[in-house]
Amino acid sequence: MTMHDALTARFTDADEIKDVAMYGCSGGVSGFIYYSETEKFFDKYEDEICDYLSDCGMLLEDYVDVDYSLKNDMVWAVVEAWCQAQHTVNEMETEALAA
Repeated sequence: MTMHDALTARFTDADEIKDVAMYGCSGGVSGFIYYSETEKFFDKYEDEICDYLSDCGMLLEDYVDVDYSLKNDMVWAVVEAWCQAQHTVNEMETEALAA
């Protein structure tokens, strides 16, 4: 399973995707709350996370404030960026169907 597949399986509610896209993960997103959860996700998808964030113009240096939170911050950033992209797709589909 790819990171995209995992996120697609996890985020099935368009309203939740919109909330994460607009407000980020800091308010609490099930499955991405505890360091143990984000560390496990990071370890499984590290290469894809780094590639995705790089494609979004984000650099590793943007995430090195505190060593113990590096994986957490990178996972939150990728989840937020993915949700922003998916929210855009959802909005475009809604507009296309309304036309």
